Amino acid sequence: MGAKEAGQPFHWDEVMALGLGLLRLSPQSFWAMTPRELERALSVLSQGKGPSPGRNELAALMREFPDAGTEHLAGEQVRPSRLAHSILRQAQNSGPRTSG
Repeated sequence: MGAKEAGQPFHWDEVMALGLGLLRLSPQSFWAMTPRELERALSVLSQGKGPSPGRNELAALMREFPDAGTEHLAGEQVRPSRLAHSILRQAQNSGPRTSG
């Protein structure tokens, strides 16, 4: 969490919602944490996304999940949610990243 500019209020509502709601910390644990500890605890939400797809993998995904309006190119009806579910499964199966 970086330094705030003078005159800018801190977003306590959002930080408390993340710590108490999303991370399910007790109020005692939340208020005992340093900003760095809270940042590291929240960092797990952005890990495990895996590397970006390569050119061939992206081309295959584009053929399998064409954009709306290009159904005639794939020969089937477009279902955008299939792509979202596929990417989410791939991200979950790639495991957490390790820092070097």
